[in-house]
Amino acid sequence: IARATSHDGRPLVVKIFGRDARQGQLISSTWASLRRRGEIVRISTGWQQAQHEAFVSLFAERGGVPVMPVVAAGTAPEGDAFLVLDADAQPLASLAPEQIDDRAIEELWLAFERLGRLGVAMGRVDGHGLFVREDGSAALGEFADATVVAERSMVLADKAQLLVVTALAVGRGRAVPIAART
Repeated sequence: IARATSHDGRPLVVKIFGRDARQGQLISSTWASLRRRGEIVRISTGWQQAQHEAFVSLFAERGGVPVMPVVAAGTAPEGDAFLVLDADAQPLASLAPEQIDDRAIEELWLAFERLGRLGVAMGRVDGHGLFVREDGSAALGEFADATVVAERSMVLADKAQLLVVTALAVGRGRAVPIAART
């Protein structure tokens, strides 16, 4: 992941999916299939990974989920794939509790509710894929491990992870009541 600036001064995030990422996938997918008997070894190219993340992000955005907007996707001459996102926000993990207001946490819960209605599970929820914009609003920006047409248990697992991430970010005393009322 690299930070960049557009020609008009907007901050961007560039995700690069290298050709060598395939080897890492082979190792981790094979290990997972050995640990969880019957799981299929899945390997995708960098371009497939970029396409998947762009598709889920655009699908979620169309469904009313606040996301880090997709600016571009493609391949570089040396074969690496890339995905460019608008980056007008800070990751939740990089903010102090007092920099995160209750509205942002509420918006994250509403975003996950919308994702669930769309049948999407993020798969990996952490403070690096959840964002707070300068105006205090929230956005999602990490769909690499997302599943479309997710099982209910996957959607519930996302929500459990969201509760833990927000409790770590703002404290249990703030996170739990916000989750309960939202």
